[in-house]
Amino acid sequence: DWHTAFLPLYVKDTPCVFTIHNLAYQGIFPKEDMKKTGIPEENYSPYLVDGNINLMRTGILASTLLNTVSPTYAREITTPEFGAGLHEELKKRGKDLRGILNGIDYEVWNPEKDEHIPANYSVEKPEGKEECRKKLMEETGILHEGPLFGFISRLVEQKGLDILIPAISRLVNMGINLIVLGTGEEKYEKELKRLEQRFKGRLYVKIAFDARFSRRIYAGCDYFLMPSRFEPCGLGQLIAMRYGTIPVGRKTGGLADTITPERGFLFEEYTPEALLSCVKNAVEIYRKEKFYEMRKNCMLSDFSWKKSAEEYLKLYRDAKEVWNGG
Repeated sequence: DWHTAFLPLYVKDTPCVFTIHNLAYQGIFPKEDMKKTGIPEENYSPYLVDGNINLMRTGILASTLLNTVSPTYAREITTPEFGAGLHEELKKRGKDLRGILNGIDYEVWNPEKDEHIPANYSVEKPEGKEECRKKLMEETGILHEGPLFGFISRLVEQKGLDILIPAISRLVNMGINLIVLGTGEEKYEKELKRLEQRFKGRLYVKIAFDARFSRRIYAGCDYFLMPSRFEPCGLGQLIAMRYGTIPVGRKTGGLADTITPERGFLFEEYTPEALLSCVKNAVEIYRKEKFYEMRKNCMLSDFSWKKSAEEYLKLYRDAKEVWNGG
């Protein structure tokens, strides 16, 4: 986000790489506030707009090279739809902008060793996943058989709540069960709890940040929902795949880069209808040969940090080269 964007103003004699996580959070302050930073006025005055400084914009314009956390998001943020008002600046820096996928730590997220799930399992010995599913249903009071979907997120518009909530009654009518975990905007929290009362035994909602419970969701669910309006990278789908839980997401940002037809389902339009159609496609393969094949493909995917780390090293070397006139 914007918090590190001061750096190229402080260190004028050193190459800087600015990694953008989420362009929506920009850090806009009046010029007077810059006195608190100790940065000389001549360093930041070229970046003032209408007497304010936008630190995200400053980092974009002042850094040697830029990157963000997925190749698709890197392309998206140069467009008006995803550029959060900075698409022109990013387009201008297009040749200096790259996308490098985030990764997850495969030792931290490991269904073979995870102490916080009811049973351990692996690609070779997948039986424990069924035990995790059974225990999760007991814990959440899910009473009906049927595909079990998980949704773990901040409860904010970016994460697709405004298309998920209107779809819930139809999802339940399709025979699916849904477990929701997260905190966020009060309007979403209240509506989800209201729907939970209406669909008891099919829908479970926990308004909390609960790291251990999240692991039980990743391990026990059949599918993992990510209907995001935009998603710079997304970690939920990577963790879900590690635990053999098939992701169902919107084709945006890092979701588009990581969810392929061999290991998940994507939809494009940001509407409840598109989400429902995608879920329907996912449910059609439930407990069939393709379902187990897809689960296996998810668990065999490699989204560890190794490849991303190599790409970051190359980015930093390239920044030095550009700085030195290469």
